[in-house]
Amino acid sequence: TRKIETKDIENKSITGIIPLYEKSTNPIKMSSDISIVEPSNIAVGINSDIFICDTKSQKISTHIPNAHSNSVLTLQYDPLNQLVLCSSGTDYSLKFWDIRKPDTCIGGVYENTHWIWSCKYNKNYSNVLATASSSSIVRNVIFNKLNEEENKFDKNLKDYSFIDYCEFEDSVYAVDWLANDSWTFVAVSYNSFFHVNTIPEEIKYKIML
Repeated sequence: TRKIETKDIENKSITGIIPLYEKSTNPIKMSSDISIVEPSNIAVGINSDIFICDTKSQKISTHIPNAHSNSVLTLQYDPLNQLVLCSSGTDYSLKFWDIRKPDTCIGGVYENTHWIWSCKYNKNYSNVLATASSSSIVRNVIFNKLNEEENKFDKNLKDYSFIDYCEFEDSVYAVDWLANDSWTFVAVSYNSFFHVNTIPEEIKYKIML
């Protein structure tokens, strides 16, 4: 096999560095992932705050202080409305933000009982959100749709229902939807098993309508 030279990559591959946080006496807790939306916005959680950075200008474009009461764990842009960002935290909540008006949370899901490690929008139906939790449950949050004249968003972030998948034996750390199947998702838990699940048939048609 051919050996790849890597000695010069460290310096030559860097195209920019964005400083996110000033020096602090407190330990910095980073979110477990970042979320990127075109053309150049990156969202990341640091401690209880959310920062949105523009990779072109290499500056912070939006700062949401105290987005969660303790630490931000994960973030996800709405794939069909990239002005909306979903975040989860160690306060057990999911929160939604309009990045143009970051001072106000535009909706939330507060019935969870444990940390939410991962939240992922369905790739084709953004009124469906899958979450993975240390409660050993994968929960699908299904938002009821709005009429076009009622709101500029396609879903009611305060009107939703749940589907809970409870077969996991331990904390569930990650979840994501299949790229070629809108109704199937995969989750991985602490017991090192992948679980493949589908949305029930009777629920599919309600989501599609």
